[in-house]
Amino acid sequence: MHANFNSGLRHLLASTALLGALVGPAHAGPADAGWRIGGAVLFSEYSLDNNALDDSAIGFKGYAQYRFGPYFGIEGTFLSSGEFDEDTAPGQSGGNAAISATGFSLAAVGYLPLATDNFQVFGKAGYYNLDQDLEIDGAGSGRSADGITAGLGAEFAVTEDLAIRLEGDVYDLDSADFWTVGLGLNYQFGKP
Repeated sequence: MHANFNSGLRHLLASTALLGALVGPAHAGPADAGWRIGGAVLFSEYSLDNNALDDSAIGFKGYAQYRFGPYFGIEGTFLSSGEFDEDTAPGQSGGNAAISATGFSLAAVGYLPLATDNFQVFGKAGYYNLDQDLEIDGAGSGRSADGITAGLGAEFAVTEDLAIRLEGDVYDLDSADFWTVGLGLNYQFGKP
């Protein structure tokens, strides 16, 4: 087993060295400073901690980002999760629950330098504020939640100004798990 571990470690180190040689020197993709705007279709998952509601939905998000250079930007986002539905009393009348979330976030975005001009990987972290609307058998209530959000993503440039963006975000809710995966486009304008 020790020999297999050492052999695996050597293969991992060799693969890492090969990847490093292919990536080459640090160089960001289309990383001009300036404004970007974008929108995405969201696949969202929402699960209450007590398992009373656990569903997925389709929503949307829009964002604006100012990129300061190759490695850093600030991004503001509006999102609407879509509606999560659950029959909390199967086989009985009543118990139909629906919840949705809408709100804003503000995040710092860091870009990983890569040797390609058209592909970028990024991570982000920031603050969110969401309004959650709950309806049970037609009676509605709402609450606000705020906290930390984090995400990872990638952009693939299809033109000098237009990129396809795929990203995942998680939101630190007190009594639920909420995450999204978005696929959309962003457009860069106002280059200096």
